[in-house]
Amino acid sequence: MPEIRNNRRNVQDKQRLAKASRILGVQTKWHNPPVGFKSTSSLITLVRHGETLWNAERRLQGQLDVPLNQTGVLQAQEVAEHFRSSGDPVNAVYSSDLTRTKDTAECVAAALGGLTVHVDPGLRERCLGDQLQGLTMKEAQLQKPSAVAVLRNRDLNAKLPGGGESQMDVFKRVSEAVEKIATDHKGENVIIVTHGGVINHVYQLATGTHSSVSIVNGGLYLIRVFPGHDSWQIENWGDCGHLQFVSVQKDAFGGTIDSG
Repeated sequence: MPEIRNNRRNVQDKQRLAKASRILGVQTKWHNPPVGFKSTSSLITLVRHGETLWNAERRLQGQLDVPLNQTGVLQAQEVAEHFRSSGDPVNAVYSSDLTRTKDTAECVAAALGGLTVHVDPGLRERCLGDQLQGLTMKEAQLQKPSAVAVLRNRDLNAKLPGGGESQMDVFKRVSEAVEKIATDHKGENVIIVTHGGVINHVYQLATGTHSSVSIVNGGLYLIRVFPGHDSWQIENWGDCGHLQFVSVQKDAFGGTIDSG
C-alpha cells in the first residue's frame, strides 16, 4: 500500500508540474534545437548567495534581508575567483535586491573587471509570510504547525499565511524574470546570483519534476534558455569544486522547499 500511495503521489506531482509548465509556457525538453541555437539562446549560470548566519542556524529567511556571515563572504570570494580564473566571457551579472545576493554579486562583478550588477526583485527568494520567516523549522513546527503544513503542501496555488507566496506565484515571477534576462542577452553568457528556493524552482520548471534538490551556498547551476521558444535546458548542475567552505552545508539549509 505505501508503494501504491508513493506512485500515485509521483504521478500527481508530475501532473502539477506539467500544468505549471503549460501555464507558464516553459517546455522541459528540447529535442531539435534551431540552427544557430547558441546565438539565439542565453547561457545562464545561477549562483546561490554565500552563507548567512540564518542559513547556519537553519532559520527560515524568505524575503527578510539577512547579510552574509564570514563564511558567506569567503564563499563569495571563491565564486568570484572561479569566474575570474576560468577566462570564460561573462556579458552581464544580475542579482535579486536582497543584501546577501547583492554582496555576492558585487564580489563576482568586481573580479570580472567591474561589471555592473543589475538588480531585479523578480529574483527574490519566496516570501514565506510573517508566520514563518525568522523561525527555525523546529520552532515553526511547534508554534505555527498550520503554516508549516501549507509550506509542505503540494498544491501549487496554496499561499502561505501572513502574506506569503504560493509556489505558482514564485514559478510565475521567476520564469518571467529569467525569460526577460535571456531575451535581453541572446547569444551571451549571464550570471544570476539568487536564492536556493529560486534555483530549486528553476530546476523543477526545467525538469518537470516536483523534487526539492539541495542547493549549496556558492554553488553553480547552469541552464540554457531559448527565449521565444519557451524552452529551458539544464547544462550542468551543482558545481561546487571551487568551494573550500562547502562542508558547512552539512549544518546549513540547502535551498530546498523548507529552507527559505
